[in-house]
Amino acid sequence: MKLRNSIISLVLMVMLLVCPITNGFASGFDTFPLNAWYFVGSFSFTNYNITPVKTVEGRYLTMIVDFYKPTWDAGLGEVKLTMDVWDAYTGVSITGQFVVGITSGTTVISVPIYNLDMGYSGRQVQIWFDASSAGASNGNYRSITIDYYRVYTSNSTV
Repeated sequence: MKLRNSIISLVLMVMLLVCPITNGFASGFDTFPLNAWYFVGSFSFTNYNITPVKTVEGRYLTMIVDFYKPTWDAGLGEVKLTMDVWDAYTGVSITGQFVVGITSGTTVISVPIYNLDMGYSGRQVQIWFDASSAGASNGNYRSITIDYYRVYTSNSTV
């Protein structure tokens, strides 16, 4: 029994040394296809969220973001959703920060964002989401639920 456990331990140690170790963030790229709507997902976050790397097949990116303030948000008053699109490898902002909208309750707000210029087709980006207080703040991080998030890419403006 002791010999068996030693062999298993040795095999596991060798696997750790030989096999590459990656985290879930680096598990692969999503591609936003050219001339097609692509459903990205639904998620909730507090303070901010950064997507894994995305390849944008077209030069222009259009997004529709449906969001609301979840009931468990710990802040006061309205919540503001701000976004930015960064180059995945330099971290430099492509679009500059832009306010998507402000919500005060659990009613879903749907906001289209048209023709964000990525500079060229095939660019790899990360999309940054930020939840913050739109007015008075009690110092708590704010929360937002992205109810439905979809994108469209093209090589001409929509």
